[in-house]
Amino acid sequence: MKLFSVCSSRCWFHRVSPDGPKKIARWLLSTPCISRPAAEKNAQTQVASKQPVGTPELPIFSQEQYQTYQGWIKSYVNVPLDQMTSFTGNVFNAKLVNEPAIATQDVYKSLDTVVQAVLTDKNANIDSLLNDANTKAQRAIDAAG
Repeated sequence: MKLFSVCSSRCWFHRVSPDGPKKIARWLLSTPCISRPAAEKNAQTQVASKQPVGTPELPIFSQEQYQTYQGWIKSYVNVPLDQMTSFTGNVFNAKLVNEPAIATQDVYKSLDTVVQAVLTDKNANIDSLLNDANTKAQRAIDAAG
């Protein structure tokens, strides 16, 4: 199996403990993305809890593994996948951009205004809001760096 990356929140194991690689392997083998039993159990639990199954997510594994995972949960999917193709059809071609190493909270704060406006004002000017947020975020990054 070819992996793109591993969730960074789990990678600290290998730095703080001699059995870190074993812990990472155990975690990987229990994740729904690469374990069919875990994928099916997770999907069953979501269905039983009246939660959506099949919503788009940013895959951390190869496209081949992502498609395998989608096959495992196919019978449990309870969302309209045809409405999500603009994301799912392009996710593997997307350029991933890290969050800024400085002023991160200020960047999110500037984006919060955009999200709030979009959710509460049907006439929100999204382009203008994003331009303003970008200006504020860049100002915060420049000031911090």
